[in-house]
Amino acid sequence: AVQVTPVDDVAADGSIAYSVAIGAAVSDDPAYAGMTPPDIAVLNRDDDTAGVLVTALSGETSENGNTAVLQIRLTAEPSADVTVALTSSDRTEGDVAPHTLIFTAADYADLQ
Repeated sequence: AVQVTPVDDVAADGSIAYSVAIGAAVSDDPAYAGMTPPDIAVLNRDDDTAGVLVTALSGETSENGNTAVLQIRLTAEPSADVTVALTSSDRTEGDVAPHTLIFTAADYADLQ
């Protein structure tokens, strides 16, 4: 039996079709020499989902200076940079910094 082993990447790239190529037989038997079986189609089903994961807020803010922290990361490796914008719904009560986060293929899984 021949085992076909999938490669588990971290990209949400959808299910990808590929094939197993079977080379020509080598033999001194002329009935088999050069015989080339057909390639076999295989589908590698993707198990990754693109998403933005936000951790729970660390607490409440207060006018006496208590700040709160949240962290964000991507759930799958992006094929291009991903920019996430952050803003407060009421900047007279609280603001956020930074106002943008940029995730790359190298740091997508790191909490920012």
